[in-house]
Amino acid sequence: MVAPQRAGSRPPSSGWADLVVSGRSNKEIAAALFVSVRAVEANLTRIYAKLNVGSRTELVRRLRDAEEPGPQAELLEDDDGAESVRS
Repeated sequence: MVAPQRAGSRPPSSGWADLVVSGRSNKEIAAALFVSVRAVEANLTRIYAKLNVGSRTELVRRLRDAEEPGPQAELLEDDDGAESVRS
């Protein structure tokens, strides 16, 4: 059974990453998500521990790295119709 959500509550991931990466303060994040500043601080503390980061700067770096696409392999076809992969 799923616990009912309180009015105004949101899933923990809703908007958190975007707001932190955009450089908003805890107070601004709290206002945007309709939660207390203390709730933002507590949630960020849990996120820091889960991701093993020690600061907001490290968290932002980790989130940005996760968003950037890595190198992707490219499928090439030569004149003979043979396919090869280039990384």
